[in-house]
Amino acid sequence: MAIKTKSVYEEEGPDEGHRLLIMRIWPRGIKKDRFDGWDKDLSPSPGLLKDWLKKGIPFKEFKARYVKEMGSQREKIKALAVRAKEETITLFCHEKEDTYCHRRILKELIERQKGSTKH
Repeated sequence: MAIKTKSVYEEEGPDEGHRLLIMRIWPRGIKKDRFDGWDKDLSPSPGLLKDWLKKGIPFKEFKARYVKEMGSQREKIKALAVRAKEETITLFCHEKEDTYCHRRILKELIERQKGSTKH
């Protein structure tokens, strides 16, 4: 199955499977029934978000720090990788584009784990 990424502001679409919000704070104006789950721990830490949004650290540094933070979430990432073998998972956050967004990085981490997990 697939791992997809979307902005919370995009219209719901077909084949989104398990819809997981990966933001620290619930997005304003978005109903809770739009998602199957919400995992704050899969979002960047408040310190990393502050450095990214306010200090403008380079994306390369943001990515490296986020990947390091996700080291403490290995079991959750592994569980998502196993789940992604059975059904589609769509990761959501507030960014409109995923070019410079943690959801794209998390997708890569899940896919890497998915390739290394036995089925």
